[in-house]
Amino acid sequence: LLIDDIEYHSIELKGNGWVQINQGTDFLYENNFTLQSWFSGSDTTTDNTQTILSMLNSTGEILIGIFKDPLYTDQLDIWIDNEYINTVEISDELDDIDSFNLITIKTDTTLAHTDNPSLISIDIFINKTKILSQDTNLSREKIKDIDFIIGGKVNTDHTYRDSFWYGCIDEIRLWNIALPDSIIEYHSDYPSKLSFESDSLAYHSYISHLHGLWRFYTT
Repeated sequence: LLIDDIEYHSIELKGNGWVQINQGTDFLYENNFTLQSWFSGSDTTTDNTQTILSMLNSTGEILIGIFKDPLYTDQLDIWIDNEYINTVEISDELDDIDSFNLITIKTDTTLAHTDNPSLISIDIFINKTKILSQDTNLSREKIKDIDFIIGGKVNTDHTYRDSFWYGCIDEIRLWNIALPDSIIEYHSDYPSKLSFESDSLAYHSYISHLHGLWRFYTT
């Protein structure tokens, strides 16, 4: 809820709020999705990790989680299926509220795990750099009906809430397919565009799979 009568260009999170997006059911393949957001960090110091994105189940287990390290502003901790996977060093320090990066997470159930199609693979990008590409033991059933949370480690029912983000959110996009890497790289180069030029076949192919679009910087 925005109550100020002034021009705004993003939502600023100050360690006590989050953005929650219902997953919905309109997926081309069951639970294949791509979630994107432009975000900035802050130089606010805290002893806790800060959450860029999370998906938690009803008992608070971290199905998917991307967290900023409390000590190193250029490092992200990644959790999948309630297990710590890796700490990734990124090129930008996430401590400048005016410096925005594009984060993209996509799941795919059509290529990975040919022996068990109920499991998903996960790719995570910061801008054009793929920081994780991994087959997982996370099943489609586990992430079904779990809300996407940006800016907090929060479950759908709000019974678990902590590790909030300090910084801004500029835009969120939810696609009902696993976007190809080329489109994700295009989005990083051209943040205001959704796909290739409108007269191209690629535009018509992908734009119909845009499930949700939230542009907070418009006035």
